[in-house]
Amino acid sequence: MPLDTKYFVLRSDPTRADTDGDGIPDNKDEHPWSKDTAWVAQLDNRYPGMEYLKVKDSDDALYHGGKQGWWAGKDTSTAPMNYADFAADSNYRLVEKGCGVIAMCDAELYLTQQNTGYHSAYPEQDRIDCNSYNGIIIFEDYKKYVDRNYSNVYTISGNHLHYNTGLMPSQMESGIKNFLKSNDSTFQSAQWAPYSGQQTRKQRQSVLKEIETMLNNNLPVVFSYHSFDENNSIRMYKSLTFAKEKSDDTNTYAPTTGHYMTVVGLYKYLNSSTLRYEYILKVVSWGDIYYIRYDQYADNLNYLSNILRIY
Repeated sequence: MPLDTKYFVLRSDPTRADTDGDGIPDNKDEHPWSKDTAWVAQLDNRYPGMEYLKVKDSDDALYHGGKQGWWAGKDTSTAPMNYADFAADSNYRLVEKGCGVIAMCDAELYLTQQNTGYHSAYPEQDRIDCNSYNGIIIFEDYKKYVDRNYSNVYTISGNHLHYNTGLMPSQMESGIKNFLKSNDSTFQSAQWAPYSGQQTRKQRQSVLKEIETMLNNNLPVVFSYHSFDENNSIRMYKSLTFAKEKSDDTNTYAPTTGHYMTVVGLYKYLNSSTLRYEYILKVVSWGDIYYIRYDQYADNLNYLSNILRIY
């Protein structure tokens, strides 16, 4: 007489919170056995557990890169940004418009950490040791590096052009090229908005492919988002799940209409409705990690909203 056999089809692995390892918890994952979200590319940090540059402040708090707010208090104005104070106070300019300075300094420090023998382009007595803390930059060393770069390379002068745009792309290009050249890097060139002359659809594809290529070469991708329309802010989501869900909850994202950031990873996920892959940028800004939907970013690609290509 045959034995009755009962079996169950498991929706997910009960021993794991994320069965397929795609970063989406099983209780929110529509397809917990399939990797709907997967890395396309990411920085290959030589220090385990470090997603990008880590900076430790005096309270032992760790940040993902720097933030210009650390210079608040050194500036002399407490008013909202105004041209008179902007023109008069260099620290005020760094606090108000220094996101590009921070992004470029972070990129240089990251590359110095990742490549044996790299150093800043300054005289030996002004260089800092980027590799003596197991991948962590001490705040005072970080501040010294930014102050030196801000004074000599990535300077924001008090004119109307910088008041409206912050750091200029030409300064970014020349600064990083000098850094790469001084270290005899495999990569010697840099170009802002390299595909801005292409037709819209091709430009979207080219920029996405360039981000993937740079990340696979362990090169951080400094980029900007800029819109003259205050109602056209981009959403910097606080988690990958919120970005995938296109959350409208204002507690799940930080909006910005003008900002430099750094791409450190590129995800894709399968849209179950369209059966097409959609892409999400993992970015570093303000000392933290955020997620930006590439479709929203690409909808506003122009010369001011673009990437710095290193090649």
